Amino acid sequence: MRKKPKWPNILSKPILLPSMEALLVSDEERQQQYSEQFGERIEALFQHYDVTGTHDQKWMLLVYRMVRDLIPAFQVKYQKAETKGWRGTGGTELFADVQSLVREGKTERQACKILETSRRFSRRYGGKSSLWPRYMEVKKSHWFLTKLVTGDEERRRHMTTIIIENFALFGFRGEKKPKS
Repeated sequence: MRKKPKWPNILSKPILLPSMEALLVSDEERQQQYSEQFGERIEALFQHYDVTGTHDQKWMLLVYRMVRDLIPAFQVKYQKAETKGWRGTGGTELFADVQSLVREGKTERQACKILETSRRFSRRYGGKSSLWPRYMEVKKSHWFLTKLVTGDEERRRHMTTIIIENFALFGFRGEKKPKS
């Protein structure tokens, strides 16, 4: 279960407006002040959740990340039985970890070698060798993942981000990656 996010300063305080009884402030001025502060907070949310992209993508990704952080019904908890084996979530995790390294400029084959040898991934893959054939098996058996991350560049990047954030060992926003 994810911890509630620690909000940056601007997001931890309410919008402050002049009192309704203040005679020197017009409704238009009050509305202007509200709009400015509201806009600043929306921008702060985009920054806090590291959201970029087109207008529609930004809003969809912001909603996705916020509900995942704040609403228990959208948080993922894995059952122990599901985490074993390459055909279950273990395969999805392998796929996501490889894709996270591909994003860093590695080839899929290089990524598999890093997963086998790097201390960063030792808790998940320590002692396992020959991840490349397993990754190719996962790619074929998890055809739905492959379909999600292929196609036009914009869609591929967006869907890969979501998969990596949910399944990659160190793909979650805000987690510190151990040194390799």
